[in-house]
Amino acid sequence: MPGAQVWSVLFFLTLGLLGLSSAFALVESFVTLICDSQIGKRTSRTLVSTTVVVFAFLLSLLYCSRFGFYMLDAVDTWINNLCLVFVVWAECVAASTLYRYKDAVRQVGGMAYLIHSGGYILSMVLGVAVGHAVSPGAGAGVGFGIFIASNVVAVLLGKTPTIPAPGFFGKNPFLSKLWWQAFYPINQLRQDLNLIVATGKKWKIPVAWSFIIRYVTPPILAIIVSFAYPAFYLKRQDPLHIAAFTLAHLIMCITG
Repeated sequence: MPGAQVWSVLFFLTLGLLGLSSAFALVESFVTLICDSQIGKRTSRTLVSTTVVVFAFLLSLLYCSRFGFYMLDAVDTWINNLCLVFVVWAECVAASTLYRYKDAVRQVGGMAYLIHSGGYILSMVLGVAVGHAVSPGAGAGVGFGIFIASNVVAVLLGKTPTIPAPGFFGKNPFLSKLWWQAFYPINQLRQDLNLIVATGKKWKIPVAWSFIIRYVTPPILAIIVSFAYPAFYLKRQDPLHIAAFTLAHLIMCITG
């Protein structure tokens, strides 16, 4: 190939720039996260950035060892299969449960809202666990059973809202309580985003978005995360995969 040396230099230069650009994005986002915390606000950004870069450099030396490639493969496997999907699941659950939750608590009571939210999360966790341990049908039954039972109990224990729910849900107190518990946080987030972001001729976020973020995306992501555990069972004798699997769960605990 004519100019093979030039093309080879450009190829590896491209790889190097690709790695640097990715490192910039990752380091900057992590530094910003630290600087926005209470500890980071009392520390200079220069010191935080230097500490993060040095720590990342020392940590990456593991991948330069003889087993570095296998370690990288193990870490990459479980970070992708567990952490990335779990973070998106946690974001969906938090956005649809915690956003302006105090408004819902004032309307239906803290205990009712806690029962509803706890049942919502527990239905996904136990549903996929039973689905793998017993059968998919049993897992679906457990998941839907917990979800329906928690909704019924929360509606029965909840206070009658002083502000009725809009539309169909405002026809009686029970439907109104269900709306405040099941739909208010994510629907309020949609309205606030439309008010702040979707201004002018920008597209508005449709009502279906709220339902998808709350009741479609999280169960699917929970199922996807659960597939990592049978995959790990096949590699449970590999010490590098055990270390990476443990690291992934530590990251999940921190981010969750």
